[in-house]
Amino acid sequence: MKKPKRKTYLNDDGKLDENGEGEGYMRKRTKAVDKNSATKAVKRVRSHKSEPWIDDKVTEVTEVTANPEDKIMPVKDFPMDIFPQQFQDFAVNVATSVNVDPGLIASIALTILSSAVGNTVKIRAKPKYEVVPFLWLVVIAKSGEGKTPAIDALLDYVNTLQWRAAQEYRRAGKETKNRRSDKLTLERYVSNNISVASLFDIFEQNQRGIILHVDEVSRLILGFDNVSRGLYLELFKGGSWTIDRKYSQRVIPRTGAGILGGIQPKLLPDVFRERSFHDGLFSRFLLYPTSRRYDKVDTTEISDENNAYWERLVDRCYKKVHFRWDEDGLMIPRVLRLHKEARDLWESFRDTRNSEIPFLPERAQPLMSKLIDYYLLKFAGLLHVIRMFSKAEILGFTIDKETMKHAISLTNFFAGQVTMMLTSYDKETSSFDEFQIRLIVTLKDLEGQVTSGKLKLEIISHSVNGKLPDKLKRDPVQISAMLRKLNLKTTPGTNNYKYLIWEPERIGELFSKLPVTAVTSVTQNSRQQDDEGTRKTKHVVIPVQKRPIVARKRLPRTNQEEE
Repeated sequence: MKKPKRKTYLNDDGKLDENGEGEGYMRKRTKAVDKNSATKAVKRVRSHKSEPWIDDKVTEVTEVTANPEDKIMPVKDFPMDIFPQQFQDFAVNVATSVNVDPGLIASIALTILSSAVGNTVKIRAKPKYEVVPFLWLVVIAKSGEGKTPAIDALLDYVNTLQWRAAQEYRRAGKETKNRRSDKLTLERYVSNNISVASLFDIFEQNQRGIILHVDEVSRLILGFDNVSRGLYLELFKGGSWTIDRKYSQRVIPRTGAGILGGIQPKLLPDVFRERSFHDGLFSRFLLYPTSRRYDKVDTTEISDENNAYWERLVDRCYKKVHFRWDEDGLMIPRVLRLHKEARDLWESFRDTRNSEIPFLPERAQPLMSKLIDYYLLKFAGLLHVIRMFSKAEILGFTIDKETMKHAISLTNFFAGQVTMMLTSYDKETSSFDEFQIRLIVTLKDLEGQVTSGKLKLEIISHSVNGKLPDKLKRDPVQISAMLRKLNLKTTPGTNNYKYLIWEPERIGELFSKLPVTAVTSVTQNSRQQDDEGTRKTKHVVIPVQKRPIVARKRLPRTNQEEE
């Protein structure tokens, strides 16, 4: 009697499926100690008596622990929903007009508003624990990626206020030129002069503080000497400045400035060197990597309604915070306090994060500390100000629990940006050309369409060409060559179709080496106008340094092995 043909109990790719089963009766017995553990539990595969060719042995599984920064500081989408609806509409409108991410516009707006409020308020978590609201933001993007137009779009009104103040100063000077007793003061809103000597003059007459706009942050950082570097470190906290000279001493009791500028990704490690991690300079900056959103130019303009909202919000931050002066002529700021529930939430989040910091890489530890010790409260205060001034001209002085939740979401977002940008300091990161970048991003987007360990080349080609100009489109043969150049394998199939053999570990490795500013063409929680109306699109930030966990499973023995 002829021996019946043996059935195959594994899937087409020679692996168990996601349930640990093939097409037959093989079963997986898994005892997981902790479902949330980063370490995979040992999986035991026991044989059935009717299946003698499967050994009764433990299947070998690779034990992998994820990078701690990926668990503690995961990459997240920008939480646009934490802002009032008017603010969201404004950010999306401006972002569409200058072709960038709405989250970038919101971050730039926060930085400008932090300087508009300035030293008129302090955010207090508990006695002797208070911060000033100034933010330092660095937009990380290649030249021509839209960082300067995005900043200029929001700074335009602040520059107008500065021009008006200068005109008023000149008129007053002409009227009082013969009266020396009248001391005139030029009100300062924004400055491009980053020298310490210039800032001494500004802070001496403007206790509120200003916004420092530096088109290229490298000009600021690389221009530091030891004295100016130390003074800028104090500037972050709004501390006092003192310079001793041979016959005099110059003291500024209160300083303050928000810093807003850009830098190119490849320059980041050269500008913020190892010293910047040790003295805390790098950790004082918020990082926002970005790139242009769409391949096509959008002709949308900023609406009059959104322009009016932004100008009204800026004016209220400058004029509607009622502070006092002491007898020595020093500004007495209003204090924003946390409600008891908000303070409990702040303490809980801070304690949890502080317990996680020792497990982070050495470079990431000071950045995370600054986020939870300073920026969390700064965010809470600014979100409170935006919420109050978006509705009325009156500012309340108690921050509620909901606002603290939103501040935590924003803190978590910027923690994720730290995780991405630290890969710039990894010397093993490979460089790809633009075709390769788009191809790798496409593979990640199509991961859900993989069947039996294969992906049709036709699908890949169609998806890649949808993101390319007509003259640069690639046919499947060219796509196949590009895949082979990335050390990926293709194979012919039925009906003249060709397939990419899906190798999760290899593709994950390629994905982890993408530039940190590489993003897909759609953005988080934003609205893009198309022919049929308004549609919602999602911003997808490319996660980095996340290698898939792949188990090595025992394959069935061949006929030769049985003999």
